[in-house]
Amino acid sequence: MRTISVAGLNKPVSVIGLGAMIFHLNSQQRDFDLLDAFVECGGTYVDTAEVYGVTEEHGYSEIVIGEWLSARHGVREQIILSSQGLIPGFCAARNGSRPIRSRAHAHNLNG
Repeated sequence: MRTISVAGLNKPVSVIGLGAMIFHLNSQQRDFDLLDAFVECGGTYVDTAEVYGVTEEHGYSEIVIGEWLSARHGVREQIILSSQGLIPGFCAARNGSRPIRSRAHAHNLNG
């Protein structure tokens, strides 16, 4: 896969990124397989957000990515992980779900 250099990053960024919006704990093996195949093809850019992969709660996508990273020694050093939080005034916690907290956000991604 073709990569580009981005100022400030010391690793290549794939021109194709993998969006994790569909990741969910109920499809964890499928999601692990997608991530494995993406990296095997030379992908280095993974996009996620705490509001991805949700129905009633936030953070499923990031939990799956964090668990995948924990199970794959050395992969974290190879990829660029882009994550977003809640955009005030644009998104809101759904159906009374827990509020987004930056500490939980980081914990999920770190496995």
